[in-house]
Amino acid sequence: MKSKYHMTSIDVAEESAELNKRYTRIKRSKENESGRSMVEMLGVLALMGVLAIAGVMGYRWAMDKYRATDTINEVNRRAIVHSTQLMSSGVLNASEFPLETRQGYGTEATLLTGNQTGYFEISLTDVPGGVCREILKSDWVWPVMKKANGIDYTGNADICRTDTGVRMVFVFSSDLSGKSADFRQRCQKDDDCRSACGVCDNGYCSSQCREGETCGRTYDNSEFYACCSNDKVLNGVCCPTIMNGQCCASIGSCCPADKPLMDKDGNCHTCDEEGSVNVTGNTVMCGICDGQDGRTKRELNGNTCVLPCPPETPLMDRDGNCHRCDEDSIQITVANKSKCDVCPDRNYWGPGARCELPCGINSFLGTYSNLPCNPCTTTDAINITYRSAEECITKCDGSSPDRPKRIDISAGAGLATHFCALASCPKDKPIRSSSGTCYACGVRTVNVTGFEQTCFSCPGYVLRGKICTNTGCPTGSQANEEGRCVCDDSTQVQDSSGNCYPCDSGTIIDVTGVSENCDVCQGRRVTKVFYPSVTKCMKPCADDEFYTGEGCRKCNDTAVISMYDDAEYCLYCDGQEGRAQRVCVPGACHACALVCSSGMTMAGDGTCHTCDEVEPFSVSNGMTASCNTFCAGKRYLVGTMCYKCPPDTYSPDAKQCIQCPYNNMETLTREADCQACGGSWDGTTCQ
Repeated sequence: MKSKYHMTSIDVAEESAELNKRYTRIKRSKENESGRSMVEMLGVLALMGVLAIAGVMGYRWAMDKYRATDTINEVNRRAIVHSTQLMSSGVLNASEFPLETRQGYGTEATLLTGNQTGYFEISLTDVPGGVCREILKSDWVWPVMKKANGIDYTGNADICRTDTGVRMVFVFSSDLSGKSADFRQRCQKDDDCRSACGVCDNGYCSSQCREGETCGRTYDNSEFYACCSNDKVLNGVCCPTIMNGQCCASIGSCCPADKPLMDKDGNCHTCDEEGSVNVTGNTVMCGICDGQDGRTKRELNGNTCVLPCPPETPLMDRDGNCHRCDEDSIQITVANKSKCDVCPDRNYWGPGARCELPCGINSFLGTYSNLPCNPCTTTDAINITYRSAEECITKCDGSSPDRPKRIDISAGAGLATHFCALASCPKDKPIRSSSGTCYACGVRTVNVTGFEQTCFSCPGYVLRGKICTNTGCPTGSQANEEGRCVCDDSTQVQDSSGNCYPCDSGTIIDVTGVSENCDVCQGRRVTKVFYPSVTKCMKPCADDEFYTGEGCRKCNDTAVISMYDDAEYCLYCDGQEGRAQRVCVPGACHACALVCSSGMTMAGDGTCHTCDEVEPFSVSNGMTASCNTFCAGKRYLVGTMCYKCPPDTYSPDAKQCIQCPYNNMETLTREADCQACGGSWDGTTCQ
């Protein structure tokens, strides 16, 4: 190798060229390495993105799965209680349960009647779509039928699709045996299937939409679902027509683009309009104001469509007013749980729909108290029905004078009414009422059912049945040595207030808490328990009569009679052995009505109407099916109102009225449509 000190000009040139080649190779190598690093980095980022998305989806699925399992467990527990009630007394009473599940879904239980006797159903509202799907896909076998959005579940969980929460129904046999009746609707053709998205499949109504169709809420009736082509779906609604980006009703109602929000009466509103818009019966319409295409974002608050609350006052009450999360109001009534969730320091109490701040260490919340936080020291018994007794017992544990010991007292058999009361009354208030409230001597009258002995703590007091009083015994009775009022005549009935009546009296005698007093009549009178757990001693009803709290009524009485959930008495009138048939309105039997005669249908209040009546009538309280079942072809539903089709039209789907085909009457394939158009039905053809 030559020394660098002895190189010629040629040597220097060659060395320089070699160095240039090496530099070029190194530079290209570095550039390639830089390129590979960028590609690798992009790959890593892409992988991280996929993993993040998968994590979010996995978390969402896990939460849906958990909520579904928790809901199934809670519905099972409710079903066990209702089964026990039905097996022991034949009466279904859901009052001991909260009106919402732990997950915040509204719920109710109903005893089925008619050809579905021996079954009851539990319904849920506002179930998220993901939770609905997990419930349907689970191995839950207790219900003999599951429904979502009014559709029978037959293996297709896509029936859970909704934008505003799913309504689910679960039918149970009364003995929880799983023994299933055939609840499917029989059919001969698709038009016979009036359930949502219904098609006739092998003689039974099925709920299946074809490819390219969506099962969605109908524009005119938010409780009804139908199959419609994907290009007619707007904001989760199946639109009869779409004009200029607007969903238009089948009866011709259509709002312009600058006023797209339609209220319950068909009036059109702008999305940025101040105040609330009542959308009762068609709440999905609030979704048209979605913040897109220049429309201001609105949200649903119960049955009203409102503008969102500003960030500084995010808590919206039931009336649409906005509040700070930390404002002094302990309890604020809201439309649903989601409205309360915006305030992390507040808790939602479902039965009262209240968004509450927690109480201090020496106080607790009640159910109906005007004073939201009740001090442990109060001598009043505080109603805590539907609440956990844990707060009352834990905070008021007797550990200090400010925290005297309190207990949970249940009052009113069957009502499951609970009170938080002092464990022992103080000496200056020795009389304890049936609910646990402590009273001082000097009070005139106190109901002491369950605590009768406390009446004798005050001199001069007597016990009149279950009533403690200082006014003496009523006429016809006298106090015994203990201080109890007893009837002068041992064959008389003493009511719960100590009054005495002869067995032949026409008076209906309240013997709540002292039902054994009715036994002195030796069969001439009987005891009957009416909601809310009031026992009455009354004369026996005849074979064609049924019991009410006001006495016996004829089964064929045309009046709609208030029953307060006493279904067993109403349904005694079953159409057998000469008795007229009556039904409960609604299923829980708030009222008892006579079955409508042929050619008539029942409204939500139990009254009967002809199918040809011009004026619309309400079919609320679960009676919507009566409109399109008994008046098929002649009437149609909008919300919960049953409307008459105009002359020369008929309704093939209970949603709209179309012109009668007088020149082609044979195209009518249903007897109801044929009759609605004045045709003659020979069993298969309309003429």
